[in-house]
Amino acid sequence: MVSFAFAKASITFIIDHKYLNYRYENILMTIETSFIF
Repeated sequence: MVSFAFAKASITFIIDHKYLNYRYENILMTIETSFIF
């Protein structure tokens, strides 16, 4: 049970991390395009 909880926590962490990176890249792209146009 402990390993299952650990695996679930690490998967959730990885998904959250990817989501944060995706949002951050979107914000940067939005700022860049607003400067271009």
